[in-house]
Amino acid sequence: SGMSATPCFVSNSAPIEACRTKEDWDRYFNAKLLTGDIPSDPYPIILRFLSFAHEKGGRIWFPGCGLDPYPITYAQEGCKVFATDFSPVAVRFQQRLAATFLKETEASRGQCTFVVVEHDFTKATPDEKFDIVINCRAFQGLSSGAMDAAAGNFSAALRPGGACIIDTMNVQGQERDRIE
Repeated sequence: SGMSATPCFVSNSAPIEACRTKEDWDRYFNAKLLTGDIPSDPYPIILRFLSFAHEKGGRIWFPGCGLDPYPITYAQEGCKVFATDFSPVAVRFQQRLAATFLKETEASRGQCTFVVVEHDFTKATPDEKFDIVINCRAFQGLSSGAMDAAAGNFSAALRPGGACIIDTMNVQGQERDRIE
């Protein structure tokens, strides 16, 4: 598209912050899927916000979900999950997880849901309201203006008493096991 002068590579010397366009992110996510290098945190790290999410009501928006296991994991734990990304590759990946999950849990689903749509969280707020917004590793690479827009959209998407968690833990590659 000519919009990104820096190609999106992921290594110790070129961070994912080089990804700027949908095409960059699609290439990044396709490369991850082709190599099987799908990001994941240890299960206790993924679930560290679960009890808080349930206390707040369990309706969660995961903006910029990418290939993260957070949305499927929270759906499996009984939450109403709305996952979004602006990369069609990431959305299709999460939609496959959602379809399998919903098929496997159809009879016993109860209150949990898992919906995935293409959406740019820096441009708009979803029509729904949420108890919790959890943004994992999709905030720190934004420009200052996009951060402001995203924070405003996260806030506007919350129900009264809701909370927003912007998690950038381990995004720089240094492994830490707690939020600082």
